[in-house]
Amino acid sequence: MLKQTPTELLDDRRAGAMSDAIAAREVDMVAFLQRYRWTILAFVLLAVVAAAVYIHQTTVLYQARAQIIVDPRMPQIPTRDQTPEIAASMDAALVESQMIVMRSETIATAVVETLRIEELPKEVGLRAKLKAHVLRWLDYPPPSPPTPYERMRDAIGMIENGLSVRRLGTSYAFEIAFTSPSAERSAQIVNAIADAYVRDQLDSRSEAARQGSAWLEGRIQQLRREMNAASRLVQEFKASHDYRIPTRKSSDASNGTKPANLLDPDESITLEELETASQTSRRIYESFLQAFADSVQRQSFPIAGARVITQATRPLMPSHPRTILILALAILLGGVCGIICAIVRQGRDSSISNARQMMANPGHIGTVELPHIGSVSGDPSRLRKLRRKPGAAFVEVLLAPFSEFSDELRRVKAFAMHRRSRGTAQIIGVVSCAEGEGRSTIVSNLAALFAYSSARTLVIDADIRDSALTHRFAPRADKGLVEVLLGGEGLAGVVQRTQIPKLDILPAPKRTLIAHSSDLLGSGQMQQVLEEARRTYDAVILDLPPTNHVADALILSPMLDGVILVARSGVTQRRTFGDLSAHFEAAQVDILALVLNMVPRRRARHARSLAAEQTGQADLFHGVQNS
Repeated sequence: MLKQTPTELLDDRRAGAMSDAIAAREVDMVAFLQRYRWTILAFVLLAVVAAAVYIHQTTVLYQARAQIIVDPRMPQIPTRDQTPEIAASMDAALVESQMIVMRSETIATAVVETLRIEELPKEVGLRAKLKAHVLRWLDYPPPSPPTPYERMRDAIGMIENGLSVRRLGTSYAFEIAFTSPSAERSAQIVNAIADAYVRDQLDSRSEAARQGSAWLEGRIQQLRREMNAASRLVQEFKASHDYRIPTRKSSDASNGTKPANLLDPDESITLEELETASQTSRRIYESFLQAFADSVQRQSFPIAGARVITQATRPLMPSHPRTILILALAILLGGVCGIICAIVRQGRDSSISNARQMMANPGHIGTVELPHIGSVSGDPSRLRKLRRKPGAAFVEVLLAPFSEFSDELRRVKAFAMHRRSRGTAQIIGVVSCAEGEGRSTIVSNLAALFAYSSARTLVIDADIRDSALTHRFAPRADKGLVEVLLGGEGLAGVVQRTQIPKLDILPAPKRTLIAHSSDLLGSGQMQQVLEEARRTYDAVILDLPPTNHVADALILSPMLDGVILVARSGVTQRRTFGDLSAHFEAAQVDILALVLNMVPRRRARHARSLAAEQTGQADLFHGVQNS
């Protein structure tokens, strides 16, 4: 048989501790969500309602899109230092320039004039509605009707505000989008913007060609004068039959021109030079004349630098508000705010929410988490009907012996029987810090478990001021614990049998309030009653009054063999419960178990094995169950 080394044992313990820590964190997280689920749901519901109001009140907008492509040809700069980076920056600058042109006021004005948008009724948005309501509430006079110029400016502003232009990837294609409350109008405006941009490109190129033609026309006239002057010099040179002729200033001055190929007055010129100058002037003139003809042709038949590749169509679905996205964000935001609020509440909350917060000495005191008593989806219909009857919670272990509550309460019985096997835990008191923590329900069900195991069991209703057990098991009793303590009756004369076999109850019927109840419960007569019950019954369980109002339980505790302390999840304060536990420890009263009652079901489902491992009582519990 292989034996583990000390190192392996240490590693196994570390792994077990880590798995326990992870399981504890998971349990705490589930418990946190279970405890503050209504807070979180309230924030989520509030956020969803706010989102629904916003969706209902906001103006529905439709967005239409069109695509346009621009001529990618760019003017080339004939430099040796041009790099790809410079070319890329020029490309980006060209693209940005075209986007600015598309968003310019010139295009918007052209669209307004084409569609006559200023004459259409103005859509009233949510902000305008709120402003109108506020002005009406403040008794402000209504605004005067806008002038035609103001309507024009409003229409242009509407175009500029609803227009968006973006580049498609790294191409020369652009997407033009426009958003408005009307789907049909959005498509019309987008197509009008694309057409206006194409027309603007045509007009700009036509205007550039016209200006170039005007400049060429002036330059051609100047070149014509220079060409004529050069030809005249050649003719004069040939007519004089002289190889060298002086330059004639007077002729040039009268013409107002001076050819660049003429020499200074003190120089002479040859026939070849004059003919060369004349031919050069003619070629320049003819070149400019051809360019002028091409410019006139381009002006007459301009080519656009852009074209529409996708026309806008009427959108079928609104682009705003995005209902699903808004609701999803509202749920997310509400959940986050709810969790933050729950964390703040938990930080300020000093109540007990898990069994670890109850344990003063985890190695010696057993802890149990009892879930809420109630039907679940898997319960039979007959069980659900029985649970609807008044007082059904007092016998939950009989109605549903395999429920989570019954299983966990058997652990409480196991802890008590472990001490009872030593002959020290025959008289057990169950106490809580305040009312409404489920103490009486635990007493009745625990007593039913003892009686079901053939143990003669007596329940003493020691809560004289609020006799919940008496009202459930002996509602017609006219004598009880008080009469026994006052000496008027014996124990056997007031004890009543219940419908549960081997389970009796010493009731405490409600009479007038007793101011000195602590003196009665701490008297020697009470000690005699408990001793007589010890001789008659196998188990005696006392339903002690809460400690927040009276000190009955604290005075009675030295007479008990052990106590079970009950706290309510999310209600009982840690400090109050700690003081109660410290009192019983100081009085040397054996604390049999710490019970956290009314724990959410999902957390209780995970708490059983965890609490058993933490208290070191898992083996004991399984042994008692098997027996």
